[in-house]
Amino acid sequence: MLGLNAIVAETDVQARYLFSSVQQAFTNLRRGTPGQIPPPINDIDSYWSPAEKDSASQTLLCSVVGSPETAERRLLSFLDVTQPDEIITAAHIFDHSARLRSFELLAKIRVRLASPEPQHATSAASSANPA
Repeated sequence: MLGLNAIVAETDVQARYLFSSVQQAFTNLRRGTPGQIPPPINDIDSYWSPAEKDSASQTLLCSVVGSPETAERRLLSFLDVTQPDEIITAAHIFDHSARLRSFELLAKIRVRLASPEPQHATSAASSANPA
């Protein structure tokens, strides 16, 4: 079983905004000031140093963040590379309703991936543009 951060929102921009809470929390932990998950911010780059960004980016590499279409593509890539038997997801999102919505969207992706004839975001895009 592998663990994966998964933050899914209606748009990529909204998901990245929500993910800034995870990025801040990780940075705070490395700074020696752990605490509750902070609210998201619009400009994460103003929050951390380049070294902190590099460290967080490396540590949070196994994260699926984006719209349902983006998240599905990234999840498929993760599954292709790792070939896990199972995955467990976490969504450290400050706003509880946004967290629930993220899990709802992720559940819809899971249903599509488990269907007998999956309609993946990548296959839908390729079938829309036949060669």
